[in-house]
Amino acid sequence: MLLRPFAAIGALLCLSLSACTPLGLNTASANIEKQEPASPAILSAFEGDPSVATADDWIGRRAPLLKQAFEREVYGPVPLELKAVETGRRMINENFAGGAGTLEEIDVRVGDGPDAASFQIALAMPNGASATNKAPLIVNENFCGNAGTMDEPALEAGWCSNHGTMAAVIRLIFGKYIITGPNADILKRGYAYATLYAGPFAADDKTAASAQLEKLGRMLPEGRKPTGVIAVWAAAFSWSLDVLEADPRIDASRTAVWGHSRQGKAALLAAAFDA
Repeated sequence: MLLRPFAAIGALLCLSLSACTPLGLNTASANIEKQEPASPAILSAFEGDPSVATADDWIGRRAPLLKQAFEREVYGPVPLELKAVETGRRMINENFAGGAGTLEEIDVRVGDGPDAASFQIALAMPNGASATNKAPLIVNENFCGNAGTMDEPALEAGWCSNHGTMAAVIRLIFGKYIITGPNADILKRGYAYATLYAGPFAADDKTAASAQLEKLGRMLPEGRKPTGVIAVWAAAFSWSLDVLEADPRIDASRTAVWGHSRQGKAALLAAAFDA
């Protein structure tokens, strides 16, 4: 009986904050009806292709066919042709998470020219991490903004705060770690932890995202304009790793990405396309 009022609160919250976006914002086509045959189309993408017998068969033949099918039928183009570069970095907190590590903010530019996109990565480094004592890295994307995820008001803010009535309601519905994760625990275990907010280049908002996807598309080859934000979020994991793995304190051979809800889809898509 208690689930019904919580579900109603969640639905109202979702509608009032425009956090539940239309299917067309997330996928290859704004036409919802087109999504119905997606699974059969993906399963038939390699009809006529010889059976996979070796890893080379998978890497050389089968994986590219499946990637093409997922872009065509489900998510739209994943814009990995665009490259990311670090344009600035600053220390935010040298005594972060109760002294478990430090917190930095990194400025990132994607693409070149007047249509170039930009965003910030918040990077928490565990104590003792160095070029000779590299830390494994966990990267996630957030819906709220880096300030909320790291519980650090000096960082880039998003649409919600880690404090106040709204934050309490969100945690009541989704759990205590829905906005801010167990940052101190992650750092104390020796992991570096980075987060980014996609709002500046692929917002979780139909009107804003449509204009942003058009802008990204002008920097891409013909036919490669992204049609859904999940595909761009997946690319953003790759863009972030390209920047973060250049940090000598990070062990580029031990990195992981994760996300909640649709950003979980983006994490899986990133792993599939950036292997």
